[in-house]
Amino acid sequence: MLNHHTIFEDISRDPVAAFIQHTGASVDTELQNLPTLTQEGIARYVICGVKPGSFLLAVFAGERTIAEHKADHLNKPLLMQYFAFVETECPRDCHGSSDKVRAWVERGGVLGLEVTNG
Repeated sequence: MLNHHTIFEDISRDPVAAFIQHTGASVDTELQNLPTLTQEGIARYVICGVKPGSFLLAVFAGERTIAEHKADHLNKPLLMQYFAFVETECPRDCHGSSDKVRAWVERGGVLGLEVTNG
């Protein structure tokens, strides 16, 4: 059985490795090229369905204008990288609209899907 406490520790220790392990992403994932401050929030959301902060919430919902307004000085120049990463490396059910994001949080991310599917 999955131990969520251990998984959160793994994500905190190395969000990129945890993302690769639980999503099947390539070892050369673009997540490693995004700021370390956002890697953990991305991993917690995708893996465990933890609702991200307002910037990442807008990114995952596909709300580019809102994401641009919520982005800080570090993330604003990387907006296209964020959207490309989400589109190409994240499960399709976790992004694209606020309804998809809400449903992803409710089901508990990839781990919720693993528990549900078997």
